[in-house]
Amino acid sequence: MARSWIVDGRAIARKVKTCSLPLVNQIKDCGAIRDCPQCHFRIDNSDVSVEWPGLPIGVKFEPSDLELLEHLAAKCGVGNQKPHPLIDDFIPTLDVDEGICSKHPENLPGEQSAYDAMFSVISRGGMPGGLGNGSG
Repeated sequence: MARSWIVDGRAIARKVKTCSLPLVNQIKDCGAIRDCPQCHFRIDNSDVSVEWPGLPIGVKFEPSDLELLEHLAAKCGVGNQKPHPLIDDFIPTLDVDEGICSKHPENLPGEQSAYDAMFSVISRGGMPGGLGNGSG
C-alpha cells in the first residue's frame, strides 16, 4: 500500500492542472515538506508514489467575484489580507507592463484618439415601459 502524501494547497492545484497529462509529463514533486516540531527532522515525500488518484467528476475550482477581488487587493498590498492560496496556481497573475498585459489603459496596444470614450450614452427613446427621450 502506498504511503499518503504530505500536501499543501499549491500542490493540489498543480496536480489538478496537470491531471489530464500523461504521467511522465505530470509534476513529480508536490513540494510539501514539513519539519517535525520536536526533533526538526525534515519529512519529505520523495519516496511516495507520484500517481495522482484523480478527482471525482464535477470537481471544479470556481472562486466568487468577491474572492477574486480580495485576492487581487491582497496582491496589491491593500489591507492585511493574504492572497488566496489556490487562485495564483489556477489563474496566474501577469506582472508585465506592456501590451495586452498593461496595467494602465493608455498603454494598451491599438489605435487611440481624442474621441475615444470612457463611457457610452444610450438613447432612452426606444426603452420599454414608456420612457421617452426626456423631451416631453
